[in-house]
Amino acid sequence: MLALSLAITGCGDKDTGDPTGPGDTRAELTAGSAVSAADTATTASVTFTGATGLSLAAADFTVSTGGTIGTPAVSGDTVTVPVTFAANSGTSAKTYTVGINGASTKVKGSATVVVIQAANDPSDTRKGLTAGSAVSAAGTATIASVTFTGATGLTLTAADFTVSTGGTIGTPAVSGDTVTVPVTFAANTGTSAKSYTVGINGDSAKIKGSTTVVITQDAAPSTGADLGLYIGSAASPEANTGTLALALAWLKSNAANNTDYTILIGANESLPSWTLGGASPGTSVAANGKTGVKITIRDKGAERRVTGSSLFTINSGVTLVLSEKITLVGINSNTASLVRVDDGSLEMRENAKITGNHSVPSSFSSGGGVYVDRGTFIMKGGTVYGSDGGANANKLTGSGTKLGVSLYKSVNGVAKFGNEQPIIAGVQTTDLFTDDTLTGHE
Repeated sequence: MLALSLAITGCGDKDTGDPTGPGDTRAELTAGSAVSAADTATTASVTFTGATGLSLAAADFTVSTGGTIGTPAVSGDTVTVPVTFAANSGTSAKTYTVGINGASTKVKGSATVVVIQAANDPSDTRKGLTAGSAVSAAGTATIASVTFTGATGLTLTAADFTVSTGGTIGTPAVSGDTVTVPVTFAANTGTSAKSYTVGINGDSAKIKGSTTVVITQDAAPSTGADLGLYIGSAASPEANTGTLALALAWLKSNAANNTDYTILIGANESLPSWTLGGASPGTSVAANGKTGVKITIRDKGAERRVTGSSLFTINSGVTLVLSEKITLVGINSNTASLVRVDDGSLEMRENAKITGNHSVPSSFSSGGGVYVDRGTFIMKGGTVYGSDGGANANKLTGSGTKLGVSLYKSVNGVAKFGNEQPIIAGVQTTDLFTDDTLTGHE
């Protein structure tokens, strides 16, 4: 009898989910430079290039034993990958090697970046400082402040810190565990942003560490720039966005996640009430359902006044920045605050103003100028006028309960200056309010 063996194979290749192979479309990343960290440091960031257009997660990267990958941030072609680890109490340096996860479906490559953490020197009694958040400054600004923590009990001077070319360190101020370091620089007259990196002087006898804080100074569009809405660092605006109203209408239809927009306006405008972000579709709702959207309103060469009743409600996913010379003006018969922060963020820069809102409620009313229900209000500059503001005053009148002519911060809201200090003193986990004129600062 003849035995017949028949092998049957499929006509197509089975999809194993393996991203490698001829159809591999993953982006190949190139490693940045090695990074040094002080023995007291617990975080450092490394960079890779080749990440244009990608949205990456911690799972796309690996780190050697002892390190933990944080959330990567992509800016242009570069992805910055944060790494956390323990302070080094040993007498030998430690290294943490950051690489690309071979199982990633978005990136590939064998490139690695090493974080070298210095050894602990028992004879070195200097305190290690931890950097605060990065700081933004308007193009017209000439001063900004950064913070470091770990300074309890110290008396520090300008010589204990360094700043990159163009900046000058002022006199640091220690309050509790935090030291606030002022930096002065020239107004930016160029068309590109500038950055100033503040660090710790290696020759300091009191503090140590490789941690740094970056100040990014905006580049205001030149007075000859075209009016309208700019996406990111684009050189020209989108079509048919030459007024604030048109720009907001464009955002209603076209806003994208994780995108910065700048609206350059050249005249005073009257505006209906707009809702920014959240998930409440309607006639005057921009960036509905989006996240990571930043909208900056700027002037073109002179103060620009935007008038209306309850001009902006800022919901989750959106940060609204009132840049220099932008003034929001209320009306005489409003029934609510001029700006309401409801799980989003409002930021005021130098020379921005919130003024002239006269709310006449028949029942409870709070926050004639700004009401922070949830979310965050940061005054890096600018003025919110209170009942003492004369012709510019915001007002609350009528038969109802009236609290916070200039600002009302609810139990779930945050209201702080650019140096992280609260705008209104008191227990920040309670409702706080003030009738006074408020002036922002770094």
